Amino acid sequence: RIFAIRPDAGWLRARRRLLRQLKAEVVRRMGSEPPDVKVYTRRYERELAKPWKVSSKAEILIAIEKADVVFGGDFHALGPAQRTHLKILRSLSTDRPVVVALECFSVEAQKWLDQFIEGKIDADRLRKKSGWDADWGFPWENYRPLFELAKRRKWSLVALNTSGGEKKRTAKQLEAREKNAAKVIDRTLQASPGSLVYVIFGDLHLAKSHLPRALRARRPRQAGEIREVTIHLNSERNYLELAR
Repeated sequence: RIFAIRPDAGWLRARRRLLRQLKAEVVRRMGSEPPDVKVYTRRYERELAKPWKVSSKAEILIAIEKADVVFGGDFHALGPAQRTHLKILRSLSTDRPVVVALECFSVEAQKWLDQFIEGKIDADRLRKKSGWDADWGFPWENYRPLFELAKRRKWSLVALNTSGGEKKRTAKQLEAREKNAAKVIDRTLQASPGSLVYVIFGDLHLAKSHLPRALRARRPRQAGEIREVTIHLNSERNYLELAR
């Protein structure tokens, strides 16, 4: 049977209100957007304004299983964004090694991630030693299940960010962060052939001309094409259209 559901204007208003609250939280933590970052943002928005279609969960998971790199968009202040990646990672086959590469940790925290995976420190110690509250500051409990899943499955956790990276908000600094992340991802691909590198990074960085291009620029032609999948989780236009 097919059921028609009458749109609820109140529900849509509530979604828009929640979105405004989340954006205000980001501004409170990170400051307003400088003019050069607005230009950077428009490149992302133009890309996501292109025609699109709805895919099933099964189609998405098949594409991910075939990929070398998944660029997973992160809306830092929104718990369902982190839970979406958790659901995807839980759904992956346990036959293939996975590396979870994270913007939320600076590269200086890598030794603490390694010790956490090895069982030498617990999650609370990881939070303290990595300087999470000072350097990242978004809700720890939203991200923690991702780290614990990786530990249970004996996956690697890899730090991608520069020191204090999330507090740097010029376009030049955003691009420098992407170049640093691309270097780490490239090194990880070389060190872990056959693994899936699942990147969780701010959605804005995942326009094709941003982090994906920075990664491709590091790969010599003879290395072959990287099979990429990008999962965007932060497009207001697409979200509200689907909500309607």
